[in-house]
Amino acid sequence: MSVKKSIIILGIAFAAVACSTSKVIQYEYRSTTMMGKRALFITQDSVISDYTGRSNSNRVARAITPEEWEAVNKSIKSVKLDDLDSLKGPTNERQTDASPYGLIVVTTADSVYYSAGQDLAQGAGYVDLHHDGTGADADQCTSGIMRLYNPSSTTFVKHYIAQTSASTGGNSSVNSFSAGYFNTTSAINNIQFKFSSGEIQAGTISVFGVA
Repeated sequence: MSVKKSIIILGIAFAAVACSTSKVIQYEYRSTTMMGKRALFITQDSVISDYTGRSNSNRVARAITPEEWEAVNKSIKSVKLDDLDSLKGPTNERQTDASPYGLIVVTTADSVYYSAGQDLAQGAGYVDLHHDGTGADADQCTSGIMRLYNPSSTTFVKHYIAQTSASTGGNSSVNSFSAGYFNTTSAINNIQFKFSSGEIQAGTISVFGVA
């Protein structure tokens, strides 16, 4: 993918939402599939494209023209950045490369805005512990372990790490690792696990503490 094409694609992605915005310092787009990762950074001075794949990697950087920078800014004039976190990929079939993990980040002079991704970006919603979905066949399931540190603390936010393994809708086995924190200093006295759709039909959830 050339850098010029990347600018056009990024502009189309932003044009999909709508409202006015403050001065933007940087646009960033990241995508991940089973074949590799791509990162695109656009500022007033430069365009940088990084790709890391299974068999090859490359980095392309060049200066951006004033006309290109103006075109990118113009494409998001109607974007409401506060609603950027509602943007989601059209499918969850990442194990077959039908859809990448896509993340758009817009940095302004006083804030950072994220599209919906695995990063909750200081949000208070549910945490995605497994990133490729679980199949609906009778023999498909998910298992894993999550460590939540110092949940009774009333001083600090609550960090966690998790590892899950699942048989996916694409009939593959996927192992996922995730980490982060719950952005609250209140004690956590309950926790809930659920699928993004459907229900947990059977299984065991064990909870225990280690001093």
